[in-house]
Amino acid sequence: LPLKSTIMRVGRLKITELLKFLVACGIGYTLRVLIESSNYKYSSSLAGERLNAVNSISESETVEQTRKRLCGDIHEQLKMPYRPGHENETIEYRFFTLDTLYDVHRSVPRTSLKKYQSNDIRQLLHEAFPLLNAEGGHRFDIDGLRGGYERIDPLRGKEYIMYLNLSRRKRTGKSSEIAQLRLVRPFSSLYVTSRTHYGARPTAHEAVHLILPAPFELVSHLLAWLGDFSKRVFPSARNVQVSLVVFNPGNNSPEQLKPLRDGLSRLEHARPGLHLTQNLILTQRRFSSAFGKRLAMKRLPMKAELVLADLFFQFRPDFFDRCRSALMQQQLAEQQRDDNDEQAPGPSDSVLSVVPFSLYSKEFSASSSTTAAIDSLSIDKSTGYWDHESRDIYCIRRRTFDKVGGFTSSSSTSSKLSADSEAGQLLSTEANRRLFANIVRRGSATIELVRSADPGVYLNHHVLPGGCPRYALFGYMTLAECRARLDRSLASRVSLAERMLGSADDAAAAAAGATGTTVG
Repeated sequence: LPLKSTIMRVGRLKITELLKFLVACGIGYTLRVLIESSNYKYSSSLAGERLNAVNSISESETVEQTRKRLCGDIHEQLKMPYRPGHENETIEYRFFTLDTLYDVHRSVPRTSLKKYQSNDIRQLLHEAFPLLNAEGGHRFDIDGLRGGYERIDPLRGKEYIMYLNLSRRKRTGKSSEIAQLRLVRPFSSLYVTSRTHYGARPTAHEAVHLILPAPFELVSHLLAWLGDFSKRVFPSARNVQVSLVVFNPGNNSPEQLKPLRDGLSRLEHARPGLHLTQNLILTQRRFSSAFGKRLAMKRLPMKAELVLADLFFQFRPDFFDRCRSALMQQQLAEQQRDDNDEQAPGPSDSVLSVVPFSLYSKEFSASSSTTAAIDSLSIDKSTGYWDHESRDIYCIRRRTFDKVGGFTSSSSTSSKLSADSEAGQLLSTEANRRLFANIVRRGSATIELVRSADPGVYLNHHVLPGGCPRYALFGYMTLAECRARLDRSLASRVSLAERMLGSADDAAAAAAGATGTTVG
């Protein structure tokens, strides 16, 4: 009866009155849906993807069960955090504020944020606001950002640790507090933006050019380094050309180098199928790694692919594969251009620059006071800036090396004689810095910087027992310098672990112990 009477009343309404009735019903239904949906909990990820609980929640499920289930869904979406298998695989954090960024991979550790970087942080704070008030109600206000850390987790996304000034809303007023908020901006779905075809993997018959400059007094130690090198690289290489540059031999005859030649011959016979070519170069100059490399390059073809490094580094075969893949793109492009008889200029040369590790500055290890190192959030002169004290590694073709000017300064590249004489006065670190500067200034080559901790590059005194082995000291650094590097690298790892673990007391004690450690 009520339904029938309602239908009869609606039938007697005019068209205008009927429209008003329908609009009122629609508004009432919308308000009801909004009121009911506000009683449920929403959990949002920083990717802007909200997990709606309305369609999946059951009437018998409690609020606590709903929260646990939603948190489980989020953890399933974000997967497990990345866990390094070796200390060289540790991913560093970058400290940031609203206007400043402290980058561990820059020569200038403190830089001002660009506009888009500042907007990203502000957007992050905007997205963090509903997460702080996810339990319901408007309980917290973000008053400001004290600072934070960020890094890229290869399995989950971009991680943030933010220290916020918060205001808690209470019935009696507001109270201020500082809170730590850990966030993850998950990766979106994968899609291909560009693809480069490098062709086949480098074959074992392609030549590997090895340049070894050393003083005459330390030539005998080369066999120890070559023994370790051959275990890693020679199994995948069949054609190896070794150029040995001996400095200041004095009145000693080349026959005194016969033990080294015999050792190389034994090394060749120990590897079946290995074709080892030896080039012995003698010079009366004082030792210079840069001059030795430049002198040996003159006998190599222009298309030779070079790995410029020093003898206290160790390599794995996969590192050489990455080097060759980076240099192969230009060669394939040149072949394609020759096949098409194109006269247009080819692409810029490719150079791969690897920074194998980063260390703290000297102020950190030399400081006797440990009070400045207690605060893990402080980054200043006392605790040390991250800088590159390693000797960089370059994968470069000889033609590209000559084109950019090599190890010489821009004012000396016009004269071949002055270039050689200047290279003879350079230390290895300064020579590599000039090479990097020449590549950047000339603009004729595209340089690709690889982040620290390349898995195929190791430092001898970081991975071998005994701290600083004798064959790691080819005049590049003294024993005291080697031990100082160990102290600084240990202090870096302790400070980084302090930030990651978040334990101020234990890590401060560890950092204090690392600062006073003497490595024997």
